[in-house]
Amino acid sequence: MSVDREELAKKEIGVTRISNAWARTITVVCALFLALVPFSQCVVELSEPVKGDMLPLPSVTGLLSNLRGLPEAEVEEDRGLFNRVIAVNDRLLAAIQTYEKDLENSSVFRTSILPPVQRFFARTLRKGNEKAVVARDGWLFYERDIRALAGMPPVIAPATAAILDFADRLAERGIVLVLCPVPVKPMFHPDLLGSSLPGEGGYLRDPLFEQLKRDLEGSTVRVFDAPELLYRFASSSQEPVFLKTDTHWTGNAVQYAGAELARFLENEAELTLRSPVTSSGISQTVTNTGDIARMLSLEDTEQTVIRRVLVQEQDIWQVDRQAEILLLGDSFTTIYSDSSMGWGDSAGLAEQLSHESGRPVDRIALNDNGAYASRQALQHELSRGRDVLAGKKVVVWEFALRELALGDWKVLPLEAGIATSAGFFVPESGSTVTASGLIRSMSARPTPRSTPYKDHIMAFHLVDLEIDGEVAERSEALVYAYSMIDYELTQVGRAMIGQRINVQLYNWYDVEDRYFSINRSELSDDTLLLEDPCWGEELP
Repeated sequence: MSVDREELAKKEIGVTRISNAWARTITVVCALFLALVPFSQCVVELSEPVKGDMLPLPSVTGLLSNLRGLPEAEVEEDRGLFNRVIAVNDRLLAAIQTYEKDLENSSVFRTSILPPVQRFFARTLRKGNEKAVVARDGWLFYERDIRALAGMPPVIAPATAAILDFADRLAERGIVLVLCPVPVKPMFHPDLLGSSLPGEGGYLRDPLFEQLKRDLEGSTVRVFDAPELLYRFASSSQEPVFLKTDTHWTGNAVQYAGAELARFLENEAELTLRSPVTSSGISQTVTNTGDIARMLSLEDTEQTVIRRVLVQEQDIWQVDRQAEILLLGDSFTTIYSDSSMGWGDSAGLAEQLSHESGRPVDRIALNDNGAYASRQALQHELSRGRDVLAGKKVVVWEFALRELALGDWKVLPLEAGIATSAGFFVPESGSTVTASGLIRSMSARPTPRSTPYKDHIMAFHLVDLEIDGEVAERSEALVYAYSMIDYELTQVGRAMIGQRINVQLYNWYDVEDRYFSINRSELSDDTLLLEDPCWGEELP
């Protein structure tokens, strides 16, 4: 009688034998291996130098502070003993999951082994990771850029709806919306990825962008076709549009885009020249390690030439809040503006647009999520009673084309709020205070090397606030602080809900120009975003 494969497998499994000694040995070895990561992390953390009077403690002890602080972090009303126990248990489970994630991503065991292994795979085997792709001739690509072009169906309705709604809300205030979608690297270099389809006209067109242009015909939205213009630039100059080891465009490409955008606005928007800008452009060669290279733990550098825009021949260019042009953007706008990205300063898209047009430019730009983050930041400013759209004639919305497939196209309101006296604590402008507070909620933290951005800022809702050692009259605060610097999580970035942290607080609007464009996550409770924030720097 024949026996099918499933029955045979069951019989073989059923007669598998192993001695008690081997079973115990395997169990002990597996348990020791599982314990190796947290044990090695605790040993390293316990060996850290003493900070003042504080003895070094392993980060796992933060879970104990959560047990102590969680009941305080709950809402004021009586929820009953059972409900409070459930709530505290949920918070504790979330804290444990956060600790496990941090341990997985940034433990000394991982950071000491993964980088050399990753470098070996990238250099020797030309293998990347889940975020980066190694192509021919040393070129590196961001996986999301490839997936946006090759892995998504041509559905553009959410983006179209959000763009038209945004345009309508701006039109109510007499403001014209200009779209400036920036191409991604695979569109111009598909051959380096092994593709035999360069695309009609010499580059790979994005079908979603082509559909978007058709859908917007007849609307009030003006579309600046950056992909087509940059292809002309590449064809005529024989220069690369993109950096070899980075996701972004070259210094010459952004300079060209700024000049073409200035000409486009002169034809498409009714602007006045109330306060002309006189500036000069200074060429400078900058050297840096590309963001994709850093994701692969590579240290290779490359160079690009930027044009720094200076006013009065020596001062770096600054945004003008009274300008008729507002530029909303992502890291393609800020790569040569934000010195923390390593590619120089005063040479980004806003600077080039201002220099070429002779006009002041206002800017709201964050380094990620261009479909949503800059609009959300605009919404928050309006909600807090800061009417940043006052006097504007045109809003230029720059975002990477990958956003059409992968971005968040939620429709956002743009109602202007009324400035009120703050219910949360905020230091006076020009002053700083030492504060201690209990974390009631916090925004998402990044996984190091999982994004192209080496720095990240988190938002924290602090309660039970103490200022300079005394209980604060205003006992709550909304605080922005670095959670990651150069791909390393900060101590504040490792904190958990229910934990008490010590920070030096500044008025956010005193430092906004310095930190605003850095990749940032926001709290999920929109009502908190109406409060004026503080900037926090961690203390021991």
